Amino acid sequence: MIPSLKDNSPLGIYLEHCKKGELAYQVCTDDNTPVFYPRAVAPGSGSGNLEWRVSKGLGTVYTTTVMYYKGEPPLNVAMIDLDEGFRMMSRVEDIDAMQVKIGMRVKVRMHPGDDKQPPYPVFTSLSPDSSALTGRGAADVSLLPPGEGSGMREGGAK
Repeated sequence: MIPSLKDNSPLGIYLEHCKKGELAYQVCTDDNTPVFYPRAVAPGSGSGNLEWRVSKGLGTVYTTTVMYYKGEPPLNVAMIDLDEGFRMMSRVEDIDAMQVKIGMRVKVRMHPGDDKQPPYPVFTSLSPDSSALTGRGAADVSLLPPGEGSGMREGGAK
């Protein structure tokens, strides 16, 4: 049987690692730069000299936001800086979405996936009590100069 292109592709290899509970990433062996999301060539150099490695799955929340969907509990979306030097988008689970804070230490956990969706990584907090974290959370940070509002009209968005 001839293997499918998907099975031999960087995405196929990544998904096989996910099925085993591993967060895999690539490293360009020319300059030792980590590469994530899986690719056929390194994005900076165009080099095809990529090797697979397995992350220890430890990281830090770089940024987070909370999404609201009608009739559902709030959901956080976070950018996670992994200790191996790459950043990925995911979410932090098993914690209230508003308690996810910038600087929070997290660990990867794989969702097994199903017939409709392949396995995928999410994160859980390493802090037993996230309210004890210090530092500035996403709700405390403003990108606007002091004294300027959110840009929304009075009464909310139109």
